[in-house]
Amino acid sequence: MLSLQLRLLAIAIALWTRLPAGSARARSAAPACEGGGHELRYLPLAGLAVAVPAALAYAFAGLWLPHAVALLAALGTLLLLTGAVHERGFAAWCEDLAARARSERELTAAGAAGLVVLLLAKFETLSSIDPSWIAVSLVCAAGFSRGCAVFAMGSAFPEAPAQAPSGGDLIVALACAAAPVAAAAIWTDSVEVFGTAAGLALAAAVLVRRALGRRGLARDARALGAMQQLAELAFHVGILATLSIVDETSAD
Repeated sequence: MLSLQLRLLAIAIALWTRLPAGSARARSAAPACEGGGHELRYLPLAGLAVAVPAALAYAFAGLWLPHAVALLAALGTLLLLTGAVHERGFAAWCEDLAARARSERELTAAGAAGLVVLLLAKFETLSSIDPSWIAVSLVCAAGFSRGCAVFAMGSAFPEAPAQAPSGGDLIVALACAAAPVAAAAIWTDSVEVFGTAAGLALAAAVLVRRALGRRGLARDARALGAMQQLAELAFHVGILATLSIVDETSAD
């Protein structure tokens, strides 16, 4: 049983990151498990696996470089370690939203424009957060947003249950996603900050799920990437907004 769970974790890392743990053996075993969505239960842990190095990159870069440059180092590390797999899914979703465009070039432009706006929104949001909160925000957002995406994947398209994560997969994914957030809330004594961020992230994933459902899109990397990316952005926005309100209240 333990070996099966470790294998599923290795498959999740192989499919959704570019870390060395994504071995050729794990990749070769992926198709059999991917069909049932069982590897998705550990997608939040795959997110944590890439977010921790990104947080360390920010911390080390911040010792010598300005805040903005350190943030670019962190975001670049995330893109490098994930292979921009979720960003590509988000860009594809933006292309689908612009499906009435008359040419392939226009569709590509829509995807690129959406991705640029998303990355700029992430950067601007993080750059406005107090530097002492950046590392914990990166780690919690990476894990929780992926848990939100798995939750939405499991409930978005009931007409194709064979492709959906099972109830057990959803429970494991949500537990893996919520644990770091709960630990950070207790550690920082800021339940309201992380509670707001988590609520916004889940709401963002559900809204994208509804949009995908209306357009009849399949459950694939495009859907997962769109939900994960917007949930991650929403988590950062929640951190920023709540901290701003707390700071204003303290000043008064």
